[in-house]
Amino acid sequence: MYSESTPERYALAAEAIVCGAAAIFVVAYLLVALQRLAYPFDLEWMEGSMVHHVSRVLDTKPLYAPPTLDYTPFLYPPLYYYVSAAAARVTGLGFLPLRLVSFGSSLVIFWFIYRIAERETG
Repeated sequence: MYSESTPERYALAAEAIVCGAAAIFVVAYLLVALQRLAYPFDLEWMEGSMVHHVSRVLDTKPLYAPPTLDYTPFLYPPLYYYVSAAAARVTGLGFLPLRLVSFGSSLVIFWFIYRIAERETG
């Protein structure tokens, strides 16, 4: 018969159910994010301005200039703009490089969460 006791089997079954449920959400996120990567229009109201910020970086204009009618900077740290500008040099300016940076960042965060959970649970 089975070498494991009934409570151990229930614990393994519960663990498999929880892991499966968690995997469903990760897969759902990946499917939605991948479908939206190449969408040619704004997905939310700030994306167009973010592209404008990246274009300023590519044109070597200052990010944090005094506000005007043509340009008012967002008060966000500049790393995202510079990394997105590097991606835009490869893919061209538009929504895609910014979305690729965001998607890649989310994958890195997923990996960190996995590593923390693995370390804490053994």
